[in-house]
Amino acid sequence: LGDQEAADAWLVRMREVAATLESVMVTAAIQLTEAGCALCVGDWATAARQALTAATNPNFASEGPDTAAMAAIAGDLPAELEQGIAMLRASTYQGNTTGSAILAAEAGQAARAGRWDEARVEYRQAQELQRQVSDLYGEAMAGLAWGMLAGEHDPEAVAAGAAAEAFFTQRGAGAMVAAYRAAFVPSKEAASPKRTTRMPASVPTA
Repeated sequence: LGDQEAADAWLVRMREVAATLESVMVTAAIQLTEAGCALCVGDWATAARQALTAATNPNFASEGPDTAAMAAIAGDLPAELEQGIAMLRASTYQGNTTGSAILAAEAGQAARAGRWDEARVEYRQAQELQRQVSDLYGEAMAGLAWGMLAGEHDPEAVAAGAAAEAFFTQRGAGAMVAAYRAAFVPSKEAASPKRTTRMPASVPTA
């Protein structure tokens, strides 16, 4: 997460190995890895595109759209975010991990639309589920996005962003946080003084 040169070298090696194989799963795995690397340097369009392509392989029906949604939220890519949410809901892997990904994606979507109350509730629920399944990376990425989207309006979002930064910094990935924040597309929506009426979607618990 903190060494771009090493990541690029591993990607080259992976592509070389994959070229000797005839496996659609390996191809999709490389696409998802490339998406993750693009996400870490703030190349949102590449990350979303590669992740959504990887998601067409059933082995990555949840990881792909989850990664795509993370990139789409950060890059303000509404079409890609909508596609990621739809693919997550259609995934055969339904449970707390996929449920938390849906909540985080819809929280980002709500925040981009200025529905701050809804976003707060869904980010809270997403992070709680992520803690339950020990998805520490997902929880940290949700915290980064929440902090960037709603930090001006919500002290809870500020705290989530700070906790996410600490998580990555402790693991030697402070450079990733800096790149994420530098490339993040600011929200155009102002905070609304009125509470939203749309309720968060229900999430499977199995």
